[in-house]
Amino acid sequence: MGKKYYIVEFEDGIQIIPENWFTCDKKSAVYWPNLKTQKEYDKAVEKMKDLKNDSITVDIKKIFGSTDNFANAKKKLKLAEKLSDLNSDEDVEVNKKRRRLNAAKNFSSSSEEEIDKSVRNKKIEKYPEIPQQLKQQNKISISRHIINDIENCHSEKEQIQYSQVKNNKDLLAIEQARGK
Repeated sequence: MGKKYYIVEFEDGIQIIPENWFTCDKKSAVYWPNLKTQKEYDKAVEKMKDLKNDSITVDIKKIFGSTDNFANAKKKLKLAEKLSDLNSDEDVEVNKKRRRLNAAKNFSSSSEEEIDKSVRNKKIEKYPEIPQQLKQQNKISISRHIINDIENCHSEKEQIQYSQVKNNKDLLAIEQARGK
């Protein structure tokens, strides 16, 4: 007896396909039923329902294997799903490695020179001029602040000198009290 059921991989998954669902070119596409549930699909596959009039064609990615009864096809489908999951994990790791290797880019010295030239040739905009009235007002207010700061410094110096003299007198009094 010939092989009736095939385990086939498509772009979006793996499924059991009966022999009569293949298009004329057995390895490129199959007729796909317009069914709503997995149970309806399994019945159509098991009974090898004729689909040529009520179906669409779907491209095949890979044929995993075949068997002559539906129960064995179900077992092989589960095995193929596990194997394809393992392979897809490896593909992800390979893609990740590739991505990491491609991410590191080195600039050549010529590209750095081009960047330097473009930066050097770029004109920097000047700040707008301050109007004369504001300049005069700023000079006057700055002068007042300077005078106030100087006066504060003189009074602070006098306070520091006074406290130093007071501290020196205190030291002398302490030394005299000790008997030195």
